[in-house]
Amino acid sequence: MAVLRPAQVNLRGLHPLLRAEIKWGMFAYTQKAHGRWELVTWQGLANFAREHGLRSLTDTGPQEEQLLQKAVSREAVHIVRAVTGWLHPLYVTPAETRELGYIPTEHFGRKLTGRSVRMDLTGVSQQWLRDLIWDHLVAILRSPSCPRSGGTFDDMRRAGLELSTFLELHAPAGGHEPQVLTAEHMHQFVADQRQRERDGLVSLAARGVHGKPSIVTATTARLSPHPAAPARGPEVGRGRTPRPGPGLHRRHARPRADGQPLSAALRRRCRPRAR
Repeated sequence: MAVLRPAQVNLRGLHPLLRAEIKWGMFAYTQKAHGRWELVTWQGLANFAREHGLRSLTDTGPQEEQLLQKAVSREAVHIVRAVTGWLHPLYVTPAETRELGYIPTEHFGRKLTGRSVRMDLTGVSQQWLRDLIWDHLVAILRSPSCPRSGGTFDDMRRAGLELSTFLELHAPAGGHEPQVLTAEHMHQFVADQRQRERDGLVSLAARGVHGKPSIVTATTARLSPHPAAPARGPEVGRGRTPRPGPGLHRRHARPRADGQPLSAALRRRCRPRAR
């Protein structure tokens, strides 16, 4: 039986990993400027973990959380969720996040101003397109000239959502088979963006701050073809990423929405911006 002492949390009998997680979680919380977690709650969490034979805080699923809330408190559940969230980048690999469709920027030592540490790409439904966008954004994050702001990443993510939705609606097999896609599909996508800009129509997928569909403007329309840019890179056709169909990889197959040549614009916008 664990002996309780004032101003201490008894971690005897816990699995070494779980003990380290609790110690680190207590330290990490002291570095934050809000709230207070009582030691009695930490002790209740430790006792619960010991009684249920937990080896890690990540072992607590919905059922364990319900039991923890009844046995200790709702705050104990908040502690578990917070600490596992902070530890998440340590428990997944970049390859796993690529497969799941998101980018934890902390994997690359980056924290973009005013942005979440997690870039969500799951809205891009085509695996091949999501992988291309993931590879492109990660290359920027790894670059020594990675921008501090999130504009570059927001533009690419929005463009990817627009193109993905368009392909789902108009391409064969919803765009999930890149081998059958051609330059004509990209021309149709650009034409659709031009019409939406001209008529003041809403975007196919992009949403505003309050979740309302955003209106396509001249600026957003010019950004929309950019997801095709990474298709020119050497990574296409290697590994799991299939090669797009005839013509889709050619520069002249992707005009900008304002009618100007795309090649120079792609070189400017798709390379990492200098700080």
